Amino acid sequence: MLHRALLVSGLILASTVGFANSAKAADATVEFTKTVAGNCAFGATSTPGTLDFNTGNNELGSKSGTGTSGSVTLNCTGAADVSVVAPTADSANPAGAPTTSESKATIGSKIADSATATVANLTATEATSATVNVDMKVGTGSFPTGTYKYSVTVTATPK
Repeated sequence: MLHRALLVSGLILASTVGFANSAKAADATVEFTKTVAGNCAFGATSTPGTLDFNTGNNELGSKSGTGTSGSVTLNCTGAADVSVVAPTADSANPAGAPTTSESKATIGSKIADSATATVANLTATEATSATVNVDMKVGTGSFPTGTYKYSVTVTATPK
């Protein structure tokens, strides 16, 4: 009987060891992805520009006389296209003023121009912490007495 118990114990031990060796660990790889879209943001405040007459007194512009460019800071996460539209006259401007106008945005050596629909194509480096200088002019003609105010919309589109 002892011989039989030893034989059964041996078989149980052998089968346990045999099955343990055939059980193997399995690996699986789980991947995660996210596509991050480009993003552009302008600084919270812009620096307003000023207008003055050209030498013929028939055009108001930020590059005429003592006029100054306006500016705003641009931060993009990658390359971007910058564009501008023609200036928008404030509704309180005096009636009868000339309406022909154009605006430009300059970022380093790149220029966006509303008159020619030129877009400034910025690289990622150029679009990071960039100063966008904005200029405009309106004319040619006679300007009635009063205060004139215009706004220029600058758009930055991530690529």
